[in-house]
Amino acid sequence: MTRVETLRRRRNWLSLGVIMLVLCVCAAGLWGASRQPGARTVIGNVLGGSPIAGPTHLVSFFLVGRRSGDGAVQVSITDGSLFSGDVEVIGKAHLFRPHGGSGFWVGSQKRTRMWIMVADDSGTLSPGELLQVRRLVCDLYRPAATAAELPWLATLATVDVNNETIDPIGVVLEVLITLMVAGAIGLGVWRFRVGRELTLWKQLELDGGRWCPKCGYEACGARICPECGLVIPVAAAGSGDGVRG
Repeated sequence: MTRVETLRRRRNWLSLGVIMLVLCVCAAGLWGASRQPGARTVIGNVLGGSPIAGPTHLVSFFLVGRRSGDGAVQVSITDGSLFSGDVEVIGKAHLFRPHGGSGFWVGSQKRTRMWIMVADDSGTLSPGELLQVRRLVCDLYRPAATAAELPWLATLATVDVNNETIDPIGVVLEVLITLMVAGAIGLGVWRFRVGRELTLWKQLELDGGRWCPKCGYEACGARICPECGLVIPVAAAGSGDGVRG
């Protein structure tokens, strides 16, 4: 097999390797992005995913009232008409629940944040009543909560939730994708160098072995380059026969 044929075969294999690695990166990235669609990641942004928004992201709205007879605090879901006639609206409560994750290529860190903000328009709610409002909000929200949110409602009844955990599968995907991207770049650089060497050998073929493809020295059809010692194939070193390719 001539040098030109060897280089062509090597270039083809390197091209195939780059294509396979790119396809693997795409497959792993798509699967990782589907696991955490709201994660702030490179692949998520490429796919058009939006990062977690501000405090208006996923809000549940409640009305806070006080019963005129005994002064008890009441909480209603949005519609004040659910209050009886002796309950006066004195404020509002918002439950914020942005969830998502973060990472570089795909989500490797999961985030659970839930908090309650109470607006006391009347200025009459005591600390104990504010805590009672939180509990009532959690009770009203429970039927609409997702399976992932249910374990956090007991905590949310007293304090805000801000939890971040590492996703092992996400970490593995991050490492694999990083290695595959690095491998694709490395193979791409190698392919470029092989292609450049192949171009020199093709030129050697056209010139009938006149120039050394390694150092560019004028070999004048010599079997061995006088400058760098490269052994030039017989077919290339001949006078005008050239290298078969």
